[in-house]
Amino acid sequence: MAGAFGRPEDFFAHSNARMAGQRLLGLNAIRSNPNVIGYSLTGTVDQGMSGEGLWTTFRELKPNTADALFEGFAPLRFCLFVEPLHAYRGTPARFEAVLANEDALAPGEYPVRLQVFGPYAVTDTSPGADRKCVFERTLSITIPDKKDDAELPFVLPVFAGDQPLDFPAGRYRFLASFDRGAAAAGGEAEFYVADPAEQPKVETEVVLWGEDAALKNWLAERGIRHRDFAPTAPTGREVILAGVQPPAPGGSAAFRELVVRIARGSPPATSGDRAVRLPPPDCPPAPPPVETSGRSSTPFRPKSHSTAAAAPRSATVPQGSDPACPVASAGRSNASAKRCSTTVAGVPAAAHGPPSASPIRETTLSSSS
Repeated sequence: MAGAFGRPEDFFAHSNARMAGQRLLGLNAIRSNPNVIGYSLTGTVDQGMSGEGLWTTFRELKPNTADALFEGFAPLRFCLFVEPLHAYRGTPARFEAVLANEDALAPGEYPVRLQVFGPYAVTDTSPGADRKCVFERTLSITIPDKKDDAELPFVLPVFAGDQPLDFPAGRYRFLASFDRGAAAAGGEAEFYVADPAEQPKVETEVVLWGEDAALKNWLAERGIRHRDFAPTAPTGREVILAGVQPPAPGGSAAFRELVVRIARGSPPATSGDRAVRLPPPDCPPAPPPVETSGRSSTPFRPKSHSTAAAAPRSATVPQGSDPACPVASAGRSNASAKRCSTTVAGVPAAAHGPPSASPIRETTLSSSS
């Protein structure tokens, strides 16, 4: 904890400050879904050990709460999505723009402008007027007249398409706005581009634990020195990368030496969702049944967002949306905020996976470029 935060107060302040952005992320997904026609916001105040409230337990508004709710529940709002959120330069990303319209627009045609600005420094949170527009497209959306008192949909698709990320490394902003006739809230999504050419060369030798031919080939193709895990005691700490299958003979015996290495200060890294799972330990006989006068309880699990923080690491094997990476997994989404990473490096890995189909109704669209 001390490697990421100077004191406990900083950790809690950082956690509270993240609520507004995560709340807005959820509202973005809800408002863009035509199958959701209502939303009840409960848990307005933190209770006990839970942290899902808009207010703290001391009835103090968390930072930027009012702004997030004002934007999230605006009658007219652009909901933008980019998948993956973090990708390598030259790989494609899916850009989607959806308009949430609660009868705020009169019938007619409205020109829309989509833009991508960047790169920004990852730590730079200011809009920055000097950033370059690397992508721009104009189109129009048509709001039809009501016929026979039929209700218009709350959700209108504006744009959905793949775009190669042939941009320099950095943080980018995907923006949407009306050129005239309307002013919508929202209309911004951030994503990150990493350039493999800028990643440092991995000098550290990697020890591969387990049976994983695909992972071994991936290391060899990138010139990363590696060797198979051996039961002989090492002379120093190692960078251990665990494959999918444990080495023969498997079971507890295969994990025993790995546990010894961990105790000596060589924690293993795992390859994303393909990580091997530990077998159940050799357990003693089950205890006798609880007496009828006893009582069982379930550990309380708070409903709160997680606060992820990482201290700097030294050795690295970058992995993420690289199409050739054998540990890539499919089915990722922005809402889940999952990331695929092999933690033997300090280089951020890319989230990845094919975009899921969006259940959005058709509307009248015309492109002018």
